[in-house]
Amino acid sequence: MIYINALELINACVKNDILVEEKGYVFVLRKGKKGWCPTDKDLLAKELMKDEKGQKRLISALKEKNVEFTPKDYSWLNKEKEIFEETLDELDEEIDK
Repeated sequence: MIYINALELINACVKNDILVEEKGYVFVLRKGKKGWCPTDKDLLAKELMKDEKGQKRLISALKEKNVEFTPKDYSWLNKEKEIFEETLDELDEEIDK
């Protein structure tokens, strides 16, 4: 899962009262720790990107609340980045002339 989809999944869970967020921190249960641990939302999204089990758990929790979550296709962002980089390369070539 890419970062933006992980962030959207977290936001959907907060919106549907599966996760709790306060001041940019999301409260999650951590192995080996007692109680809920506040975790920076950005860091949590980066962790969730690689945690397929966590993704499935959150998506399942949303389904139990009749909320469908499907990661969006953001592949067009990569194309935009490629075009931007090509444009920068062309400008560099023009400057070097």
